[in-house]
Formats: sequence, C-alpha cells, structure tokens
Amino acid sequence: MSLARIFLVLLLALPFHAHAKPEGQALERYFFTGVLDDKYQIQMELRRNPEDGDWQGSYFYQNPNTTGDPIQLSGMVDDEGGFQLSEFVEKDEKRNITGHFSGRFDADRAGASGTWNSADGKRRLPFRLKRVAGYQQRTAERDFRFPLEGGEEETCPCYEPVTSEEKACVCRAQ
Repeated sequence: MSLARIFLVLLLALPFHAHAKPEGQALERYFFTGVLDDKYQIQMELRRNPEDGDWQGSYFYQNPNTTGDPIQLSGMVDDEGGFQLSEFVEKDEKRNITGHFSGRFDADRAGASGTWNSADGKRRLPFRLKRVAGYQQRTAERDFRFPLEGGEEETCPCYEPVTSEEKACVCRAQ
C-alpha cells in the first residue's frame, strides 16, 4: 500500500470527515414533573438503553415531609409512544414489584398520561407528566458510514469495517 493510500485511509477514518454520518442509537434521557391521582406531586427520570432499547429510571414523591427516596422503574416504550413501566424496590438482592405505570407519551415526549396500578391490581390512579428537561446523546462508540462512490474498485477506508454494503461501508470510531 502506498504512503498516499495510507494517508487517505487515515484521513477518511477521522470522525469529522464530511461524508461520514454517525450510525447507531442515541442515549435518550428525560426528566418529568407531574401529578398522581390529582394530588400527589411526583418527579420522574427515564432513560433508554441504546443497546437493547429498554427503559429504566426512577420517580419520587415531592413531599416536604419525606426524604423523596426514589422508586426504581423498568420497562418498554413502543413505536407509537405507548409504555409499560414496572416500579420496584430491591431488598436483599431481590426485586419486589410494587406497581405499574401504563400510558402514552405525546409525539415529542413533551408529556405523558395514563394509569398507575398497584402490584395487586386493587388500586388504579391516573397520572400526568410534563417534561421539564431532556436530551439525546450519542454513545461513546460511534459508527460512521462512508459512501463508496468509486465503484467496485474502491475499498473501505477502515481496516476492519463493522459492515460493508453495496455503496457504503461502516467503520467504528473508538
């Protein structure tokens, strides 16, 4: 391989290359305030795991008489914004489910509403949430797509591509 070719490969592998487009999932994280049963003020934090798509988080009651200990949440959100989250506490390395949130996010995740159910199904309370903050962050490991415009003779600019497609290859920045 010529020195010019090696330089070209190194140059094309840089993450700021004009033709490289980040691939993969972003970390989504949202913070909400809201009300449960029109009387209990709550705060909730939710984040999506970019690797498996599962959602985790916690919420707590905004009560000046308590410490606001967080209650853990885990569950799934579907493509239409519907969600099922189980709340739980961990004790002696065992997860005890104490209730469930079922609801739907607004289209832009600016808010959500639905029903909280106790674990035994005896209590059902409506809830409403309003997003107060949120962000999306790319994960530390990024994939970059390099269009291959030179036909079959052109090779991928990275040493070990993650995947190779007909008119592009995908390289991973470390």
